[in-house]
Amino acid sequence: MDTANTEKKGINKNLIIIIAAVAVAIIALVVGCIFIFGDKTYRVLKIYQVEGQASVVHNDGSEVTPYENMLLQSGDQISLVEGTLIIKADEDKYIYLENNTTIILEADGSAANSRTSIQLLQGAVINQIDEPLSSKSVYELNTQNATMSVRGTIFRAEVFTVAPDEDDAAVSDNAVSDAGSLAGGAGGSTESNVLYTTAQTLEGLVETDLINDDGSRGNQLMQVSQGKMVTIRQDAQATEYQGDMADFDIADFKSQTLKYLGIIKNNSNKDLGVTQEELEELQENAGPFTVTFMNDKDVFGTVVVEKNEPVEEPLLMPTASGNWDFTFGNTVSENTVINWQPGK
Repeated sequence: MDTANTEKKGINKNLIIIIAAVAVAIIALVVGCIFIFGDKTYRVLKIYQVEGQASVVHNDGSEVTPYENMLLQSGDQISLVEGTLIIKADEDKYIYLENNTTIILEADGSAANSRTSIQLLQGAVINQIDEPLSSKSVYELNTQNATMSVRGTIFRAEVFTVAPDEDDAAVSDNAVSDAGSLAGGAGGSTESNVLYTTAQTLEGLVETDLINDDGSRGNQLMQVSQGKMVTIRQDAQATEYQGDMADFDIADFKSQTLKYLGIIKNNSNKDLGVTQEELEELQENAGPFTVTFMNDKDVFGTVVVEKNEPVEEPLLMPTASGNWDFTFGNTVSENTVINWQPGK
């Protein structure tokens, strides 16, 4: 009996020694792989924050509803209809999608030597690259008529199309918020629309170039510094810069853009050319705003509109003849009442 117990204890002791040796070997193997292949670690792309109506379409065509910390695949098409959607790449790159935006995100290489490419199909995004890229790393954003590359910066890009009869008012030298009201949908320039891309640098430097209708580079590089913007226009005849590089005013951004800038400012204390207090005040004054249509003393209807977006009158009329009093214009910068003026 004692002999059996002694043998059993010996076996258990040997088993423990074997398990310990195997564990040490596994740890050594893992450490060795990290040491040897450390610069080959995979990129980490994930949904950092999301709420509202959004979707992710994988390369195989399958569509999923994104959720926080969801891992993304290179080549995913990510869309935000309305709400909030922030993507995190590696540990130092963030992509903020504005409403009605669709991108295709591609990424390869390692976290140290990376290639990140964003195809902006429609809408607008803010790009935040906190740490300067290595000499072998690339971060670029492309639209159909423009390309932007950076080493480490914060910038906003927007793409939209307009009808020819709206073309003259589409983008002025200081416009940063008219696009939403003039956008005619995604897609290239045709006989019925003109394609615009705007790039606004909030920190650092962005290098832009033209992309011709045949996909070739225009080789017309422009360095866009902090507080400056460029506009690129493409119609059926040509792709060109619309005027010279110009200043833009952060106060003209819509509420969602200002919200994202507030997140960046709060989390990273970046300059952005504006203080946290100024951003908070701008957000309070950015809307959205409520427009109330009144027929005498009765509320006929209400709509909610973003800053600088046109106010559309109700389809129905309170009386057989008359009109709504739009003498103030068709955009609002505060909660507004519009009165019905009956016909005589």
